[in-house]
Amino acid sequence: MSTPKLDLIFDVDGVLVYPAMRFRDYLNNTHGISPEMTAPFFHGRFRDCVTGRSDLRNELEVNLTRWGWPGTAETFIETWMHVDSTPDPTLLELVGSLRRQGFKCHVASVQERNRANYLRDIVGFKYAFDETFFSCDVGAAKPDPAFYQAVQQRLGKLPNQLMLIDDSPACIEAARRMGWQTFHYQQPTDQAHMIAAIAEFERR
Repeated sequence: MSTPKLDLIFDVDGVLVYPAMRFRDYLNNTHGISPEMTAPFFHGRFRDCVTGRSDLRNELEVNLTRWGWPGTAETFIETWMHVDSTPDPTLLELVGSLRRQGFKCHVASVQERNRANYLRDIVGFKYAFDETFFSCDVGAAKPDPAFYQAVQQRLGKLPNQLMLIDDSPACIEAARRMGWQTFHYQQPTDQAHMIAAIAEFERR
């Protein structure tokens, strides 16, 4: 086959890792730490962690006692990585097939450094994908245009040669404004539709 036109760029939570936010349910069901209790942190100081401006362990220290977590920041992070970083095997298999067909496949996700390293090195995304782009390394998080610009510059592609596969409408819309191709992924049954969308673009 001819060299594919598109580079495919996959989000993590809600796409590669599905269903997303299992750790949130684990905290609530196992430790009685509800989403309402943790929301101020994850919508506040955690934002500095995902852009690499702050360290997650330091930020957690002031919250764990208040939440009633029975261990340390280290055990919180270790548990989070274990519970919430299992990729969808069918989608990973599909990514492998796409790469064998010549497609470049990348990861682009909003992650703080501990989980980024875990996904890259322990889960093995550095082997399963051509490039990994995490917000903590880029210094900006989707849907900030700076994130997309950094990815595009690194890959050296024109905007319409990039396809973002993401579950977030805001991230999809931001990519479209950048001129990227997009596919709004909402559940694993969307994989066949995703392949059809890729094939349709390749025929143009």
